[in-house]
Amino acid sequence: MKLSVNSFLFRVLDLLRGNFSIQQSVTFGLQLIAWKKMSQSANDQSIVGFLASLPDDLVHLSFDDFRYRYDQLSQNLLTQITNMQLDPTEVDYEQLFETMASSFKGEGFFYSTSLIRLIQQLLSMETDSEELYAPFVCDPGLLHALATNYSVLAESSFSTRFIGLYKIIFDLDFELKNSDPLQAPGYLDAQGLSLRKFVNTVSIPPFGYRLHKPVDSDIFMRFDEDTLKSRHFEPRVISHIAAQTKEKAIVGFPESFANQQSLSKFRANYVANGWVSKVIRLPGNLLNNTALPCLLFVFDFANKSDEILMVDASEIYTKHKRNNILTQEEITAILALCEAPSEKHEFWCKASIDDLSANNYNLDPRRYVVSASECEYMAKFKDYEACRLGDLVEIIRPQQVNGQENEGETWSEVLCNDIPDFGYMDSVERTKHLTNKELDKAKRYKIFNKDILLSVRGTIGKVAIVSEAEDKQWYPSQSLVILRPNQQRIVPEYLYLYMKSTLFNTVIDKRAIGSVIRNLSAREIDELQIPMMSLAAQQELKEQKFQEGEKLIKVIKEATAKLNSIADFF
Repeated sequence: MKLSVNSFLFRVLDLLRGNFSIQQSVTFGLQLIAWKKMSQSANDQSIVGFLASLPDDLVHLSFDDFRYRYDQLSQNLLTQITNMQLDPTEVDYEQLFETMASSFKGEGFFYSTSLIRLIQQLLSMETDSEELYAPFVCDPGLLHALATNYSVLAESSFSTRFIGLYKIIFDLDFELKNSDPLQAPGYLDAQGLSLRKFVNTVSIPPFGYRLHKPVDSDIFMRFDEDTLKSRHFEPRVISHIAAQTKEKAIVGFPESFANQQSLSKFRANYVANGWVSKVIRLPGNLLNNTALPCLLFVFDFANKSDEILMVDASEIYTKHKRNNILTQEEITAILALCEAPSEKHEFWCKASIDDLSANNYNLDPRRYVVSASECEYMAKFKDYEACRLGDLVEIIRPQQVNGQENEGETWSEVLCNDIPDFGYMDSVERTKHLTNKELDKAKRYKIFNKDILLSVRGTIGKVAIVSEAEDKQWYPSQSLVILRPNQQRIVPEYLYLYMKSTLFNTVIDKRAIGSVIRNLSAREIDELQIPMMSLAAQQELKEQKFQEGEKLIKVIKEATAKLNSIADFF
């Protein structure tokens, strides 16, 4: 009985249990499938004959450890595997890709099938070219999908063994070079002196990759001086793609590329060149090996633009097991936003060069797209003048203060976890003993009554107003900033009430950067806009709302004390 590709692989994994790691077993299983596939049409079906028939580059690429693994197996296992029959035409591709992705966490970089479908359909919308360049690609699933409609020429130095195996197993019609596009590009002109130009390009390089060292020069003149010196991977990827693409390129990057401060000068160059046509923010947890959100950048090197279509599709998804997926209906909705946006601006907007410059060339669509709920909240403040937060408060961002074990003055360090949900700061748990320079630092960052604390690292947006610190020795941790209001201009309680609002939390959530540990910079805090009432109106609001809140807090504390006394009965 012949087994499907999936059944064959799972049968091999079952037989090899305890012999190899799961990664080694999956790799060996795919190698066995390729051997079975190729040996069906060969006279010599032995392992030796099979390896002898392969080109040297294919042996090096995909079968370098095959004979070693084969020789480690017992004769009984070898007999069972050799006798297994394969039907290479019967395969469940999605299940196979999921098996690969789950087995190679940390080693490969695999896209989800719904992301692949989105890229396929976006590509067909953006171009009618038949030839496609695919550098830095390390997922065979994407090449498999693209090869059905395009003549694909791929090159990569990332995990190409899997791509080579898939090419053999499924007779995929694409060209693959095991070359590093940055160091030694594989596709050159007929004379081998300059880079070959392609009409269109698709690429999703691995997230989080950094170059080991800067380089001094580039014989193909792709990189400017800043790009050569930088260890960031993404600027060189874009410069390389620009050098080998005539018209459009679809490139996927993590959100950090769109908003990281150290990359702003590169983003400014791409905007100035008019290369960026669209940016599509996709939901997080869409890729198989990382929960980081992916942003698709559509570059147009032939038709330069002075504005960018920003599409925020981060909330368009369906939850499936541990990951998010895109249904065909959701893919269609995203493509509709890219092609012919509706009059409603809830998921898209067009950002001008002035907009981008004012936001330090941040290319994250969430920075510019205003949702319906935000519009509703903003309407409440449309009649009020806005003022920059930095003009209303002193912003104090503390340094690290290191304590001693048993000697020195006792101070309390306020952590993000110390901020209660209701925001009234009156007690702190963590204490440190401070001497000399560390004590001097703590004194510089001493917290006073009416100070407002804002969490700006890790957890973003927790807010507290301090009410009982006058006789305390408190200082904030580095995850917090002190906002010390100028009470001649703003009532502290009014500012606190606004900072507890849904609108304020939405605004700072959009301005925070970082994929793993989020951070709100001092510049972003300084430039936050605060709707201003008159001092008399602020004071009246304080008396109405804040004092009411204080009464409720008092009730909560009394009830908590009673509950604790009941618990302490024994």
